[in-house]
Amino acid sequence: MQEVSIYRLTDEQWDTMLLAVPKLNVRDRHVFEAILHVLSTALPWQDMPEDFGITSRTAWNRYQKWQEQAIWEDLLGSFLGCFPHHVRMGWERTLREAALQRAQKFGTRKRPLVHEMAVIPALVRDN
Repeated sequence: MQEVSIYRLTDEQWDTMLLAVPKLNVRDRHVFEAILHVLSTALPWQDMPEDFGITSRTAWNRYQKWQEQAIWEDLLGSFLGCFPHHVRMGWERTLREAALQRAQKFGTRKRPLVHEMAVIPALVRDN
């Protein structure tokens, strides 16, 4: 099995991201790197390498939180904006392909989301 290298942000990239998304803290750098690794390799969250210094649960929770707060798109956009066009396109392709692999490998959610559930009125009988 081929080992996948881990991408580490440069200080310049991180500084650019801090300017774009001021809600970040120092620890978020490792969290972003971990999330980027999982999303670009199509690994299951629980198979995330320990090299990031955080648990896969922490990375997953922060990813969910950033998604809910609409921060993830800003983070990813500022990260990709650090690269020349051809490198940015390579990252975007890698992330798209990994998302497709994840969907094929793990399928869709097994449980319906709340907004997908139908509400059926109960029958009421007069006595």
